[in-house]
Amino acid sequence: EMVNEVLRVSGTTHKTASSYHPQTNGLTERFHRTLADMIAVYVQPDHKNWDTLLPFLTFAYNTAVQRTTCYSPFYLVYGRTPTTFLDVSFFSSHGNSCQSSSEEYISRLAQSRHQARINTEARQHKRKITYDESHRVVSFQPGDEVLLLTPIHTPGLWDKFQPRFIGPYNVLEPTSPVNYRVTPLVAPTDRRYRSTEIVHVCRMKPFTRRSPSL
Repeated sequence: EMVNEVLRVSGTTHKTASSYHPQTNGLTERFHRTLADMIAVYVQPDHKNWDTLLPFLTFAYNTAVQRTTCYSPFYLVYGRTPTTFLDVSFFSSHGNSCQSSSEEYISRLAQSRHQARINTEARQHKRKITYDESHRVVSFQPGDEVLLLTPIHTPGLWDKFQPRFIGPYNVLEPTSPVNYRVTPLVAPTDRRYRSTEIVHVCRMKPFTRRSPSL
C-alpha cells in the first residue's frame, strides 16, 4: 500500500516485466550492457574502483550522440551541449556571444525531440522487419502442459550441466499475444517458484508425457 501511495503521489505508472526475459525492458538492459563494457575498459585488475568511474562514464555516455536518435541524451533533456571547465575558461576570456530567447530555446528543443522520435521510430521499424523475417509465431491454449526455460544456479555445480527447463506447468490463460499465465502441476517446494506467474512465450516449450509402455 505504501508503494502504491508513493507511485500515486509521484505520478508514476508501475509496469512489471515478465521474468527471465530481458527484452521486455530492452532499453534499460542495453544501457547496462554498454555501461558494463565501458567499465571493463577502465576498471583496475582487482575490480574495486568501478564505482569511482561511474561519474565520468555516465557523463561520456550522456554527451555522446546516439545512433538511433542522432542526438545525445543530454541535448534532448536540456536542449544544449554541456558546459565544461574549458568552456567556462573560454567564455570568461572572450565573453559569451550566445543570445537566444526562451521562445527560440523551447522551439528548438521541441523540434529536436520531435526529430529524435521520428528517427527512433524509423530505426524500430527497420529492426522489426529484420526480426519478423526469422520469427516463428508460437501459441498455446489453456490446459496445455509446458516446460519453462529457467536458469538454475547451484554453488559448486556448472551452470551448463544444470537442467535448463523446469516443470511441467499448466497454461491458465493468455494475458497478451506473447505472455501467458501458468501454474505448476505440482506444488513447488522451492520458495523461488510461485504458484502462478506470467511468462513470455519464448521461455515456454510443449511438454510431452512419456508413454506408459516405455
